Amino acid sequence: MHRTPCVGTVAVAAAVVLLGTGAVAGAVRVERRPIVELTVRPLSAPFAPGEDDRPRVLEIEPGGTGETRFTVAWPEADDRTRVHLQAAVADASVAASRRVELRATVEPPGGGTVDASREADFDDRGTILFEAYRVSGRSLTLVIEAAEHVRTVVAPPPTVGAAVRFRIEVLRVIDGRAIPLEENVLQTFVGQPVSYSFRLGETPEADSARLTLEPRRLVGEVLEVDVGLTGKVPVGDSMEAVARTEHWLASHDATSTLAIESGDPPTGWRFRVTARIGSGTSAPGS
Repeated sequence: MHRTPCVGTVAVAAAVVLLGTGAVAGAVRVERRPIVELTVRPLSAPFAPGEDDRPRVLEIEPGGTGETRFTVAWPEADDRTRVHLQAAVADASVAASRRVELRATVEPPGGGTVDASREADFDDRGTILFEAYRVSGRSLTLVIEAAEHVRTVVAPPPTVGAAVRFRIEVLRVIDGRAIPLEENVLQTFVGQPVSYSFRLGETPEADSARLTLEPRRLVGEVLEVDVGLTGKVPVGDSMEAVARTEHWLASHDATSTLAIESGDPPTGWRFRVTARIGSGTSAPGS
């Protein structure tokens, strides 16, 4: 298992490594951040009357996610079909390309939902055609124009909150049986995200995941944590792109679980996260 534990953004030097070349002048920090811009519009149907008919634009940092919702007049002009599009941008390039993982949830006028997913690679820019749904020979296709550029921003000086340590336990679930694989400890402060990632193998089809934990606020003994997970994992008999976020309330030494599983008995992955709050403490579980 190839994994990358604990990459924080507390120190200016760490921010330079993650975000590109930067400079510090007094209390001002200048950063150059790679941004992937996705311009989304329906190809085979117009936006529904009353909708903003301008293309939707998502700006996503590598390793991050974005989403948009809109309604189209499809399959007939009087019909209304809702589309929820989620996009995840890989934090590492594949060869010279950038990988985008797309997932669409479509609510057709007859009721119910239909899910579709697709992955695509592009260089500096490219156009992606994504068929989100097909019925009676008619296709609901989205055209997504992707472009990568660098944005220069002036960031405020970093502030340090209470110290937080997360113990990450990774478990492989096979037919309902959870098999512990490894543990890692991530150290950070309130307001500073950390991440853990792994890849099983070197091929684009290999299992991979990136778990990001950002402690947002400490209220008494309760820690608010934003949790993000992106990657590719087995779901049923196929590999599925994953892009999900959660908001946790964690107390000192409490353990929360994020699971990606399917089937009965289930198969997939579990991530058990234990938080320890405050400076001068030992790592969780020690």
